[in-house]
Amino acid sequence: MISFRSPIALILSISLSMCFLTFGGRPQTPPPKSTQPQGKTQTPGVQGTSGEKKALNDQKSTEEDETGAAERNKISELQQRGVELAVRVGEMAKEIDDRRNSAIIMAVAADLLFPYREELARELFQRAFDTAVAYYQEPPEDNLGQQSKNSGRSRKDVRVEVIKLINKRDPKIGAEYNEKYIEAKKKEDPERAAREFGGSGPNAGRFFGNNVAATNGLIDAANTLLIEDARLAVDIARRAVDVGISPTMSGFLSTLAGRDRSAADGLYLHALEGLRSNPAPLPGQLLALSAYPFGEGEIKISDGSNNSSWGFGKPTNFVVNPQLIQNYLTVSLGTLIRLADPAVTQLPDGASLISYALYAAKRLEPKVVEFHPALHEQWLTVTSRLAALNAADRVMKINREVERENEQRVARQRDEQRAQASPGLRPNAESELDRVKTLLDQAQQTTNFAQRDQQYGQAALSAARAGDIARALEITTRVSDMTYRGKLKSWINFDAAQAASGEKRYEDARKYALDVDEIDQRTYLLFEIARRALGDNNRPRALELLEEAARRAGDGDDTSEKVKAQLGIANLYLKVDQVYSFNLAETAVRAANRIPSDKMTLGEDDGVLSRTISYGGGTSTNRTNVDGFDTRIVFRALAAHDFDRSLALAQSFENKSIRCRSMMAVAESAFVKK
Repeated sequence: MISFRSPIALILSISLSMCFLTFGGRPQTPPPKSTQPQGKTQTPGVQGTSGEKKALNDQKSTEEDETGAAERNKISELQQRGVELAVRVGEMAKEIDDRRNSAIIMAVAADLLFPYREELARELFQRAFDTAVAYYQEPPEDNLGQQSKNSGRSRKDVRVEVIKLINKRDPKIGAEYNEKYIEAKKKEDPERAAREFGGSGPNAGRFFGNNVAATNGLIDAANTLLIEDARLAVDIARRAVDVGISPTMSGFLSTLAGRDRSAADGLYLHALEGLRSNPAPLPGQLLALSAYPFGEGEIKISDGSNNSSWGFGKPTNFVVNPQLIQNYLTVSLGTLIRLADPAVTQLPDGASLISYALYAAKRLEPKVVEFHPALHEQWLTVTSRLAALNAADRVMKINREVERENEQRVARQRDEQRAQASPGLRPNAESELDRVKTLLDQAQQTTNFAQRDQQYGQAALSAARAGDIARALEITTRVSDMTYRGKLKSWINFDAAQAASGEKRYEDARKYALDVDEIDQRTYLLFEIARRALGDNNRPRALELLEEAARRAGDGDDTSEKVKAQLGIANLYLKVDQVYSFNLAETAVRAANRIPSDKMTLGEDDGVLSRTISYGGGTSTNRTNVDGFDTRIVFRALAAHDFDRSLALAQSFENKSIRCRSMMAVAESAFVKK
């Protein structure tokens, strides 16, 4: 099940081509702490190609200095250095080959510069947007290296990130760029859009239509903008609905309802109208809209044999509106009537369409009885027509799947009631343990090794969700595929460590964390346990855990994950030992400099810890935001303690992209309120 996340912080990745030219080379190891006073530094000048060009540049520079002098005089000397550093990095970003990184760093530099060098900032914004547009016009294969780093997960649309910053400074210009973006998104090649957005799955087109990737991209943009500009976010979401309907819309509606229920209802009705007027609707589109009116946090599609589900969390404090439900069920009936046409079976995916439609009819029938009984007779008629179009064995499987779901729903409700009566009992524990028994029985009866491993894996995960970690880990030992077994054990131990840490069982949490194979995941767990221990005023134990995390993070080969882990520990050490924190950061830089540039993948996803487990066509993904893994956040925090030393450290990265990203963070630190 894939959870749609909430908008996360802007993550930048840039490259620097001019750094250290005047010094004759780039240092191979981080320099010692600088003793230079924090005074004003000179911004490198731009060399003209002729006397006339130089004169024009000098004149422009003089005019800008004069018009901006009054504003610059209002800021501190340190902030002035931050402005000059941003000017320098913004200029360097123009030379970055990777257009994606080039665009985002120019936009961030422009955002910082806008109050002080408005003309330059506007030029950078324009250049950033044009560069972002050019990036999406490149053949997909030109960016396979970048995309491979984000396999299986969506990437922020850099055009949206640029527009968000432009809109922050000048909403009128931002609206113009937004129109350009929406029109470009509608025309975008579906294959490219799907590859860039990621996470749609191989069946997304069959479920939701060929425009699903473009729809997902627009909704992702709306999610990104929701906190800062809800009106613009809703406008983009409405435009997304005009392109198509997908599960991402349900996730957006769930989030929006917690902020503005009226706006969410209006957007939902707009989507319903789109479905009602669609001459060739898809069952997936119908089911994608099935969660919101009932205040549910999941949608599911099935043909009786293959199931796909999307979870996004229930809307908070949601009150069911019976009229909204009746509107949905009325539109659903019309949609099912159009799908129950024998001509549909002649379409390329006709058999799948009528199977999914029958599943939708069966799944929604109890809600028709409860909320719109006047439709029940017609509903039964169309359900019978759909059943007649399906093969008998398919009808049997769909009926069995719907019955199983109803039983699980009843069990969940029972578990929730028991959990309320007994706070120590995990919700859904009983139904999960019942599922463990069923899956183990199925695994023992099959002779297909791959299917058996998949069933053992599902049983282990169900046991873990029920809270029986020992049994879950024992079940993993029955899996014959050693790679899958290792992934399962790490996944279960990670979740167990998080749960134990949240319950302040720090020793248990440490034990589980040490059995997680992936270095970044293991280190994150250790310093998260230490962070919680610090919060409990258990400083001695927290320091022991931090020391262990630092020691273990230094083990093994130099990789991007190792660098992220070391930076994460350095970030946490700032709270307890600033000297050692800088030492750890220097160690991370040295490790980064030993990694070949094509293997060094720190960038826009720095601050996201992504876990994925796949087997037999099923995939589970979990994403956790980790500030300590984001080089921008870490260097901003370091610079708040020592601007010069942090700048020197940032400049010592050999990887151009990370060097400039870190330098920009240092510039931003000058404007952070302390």
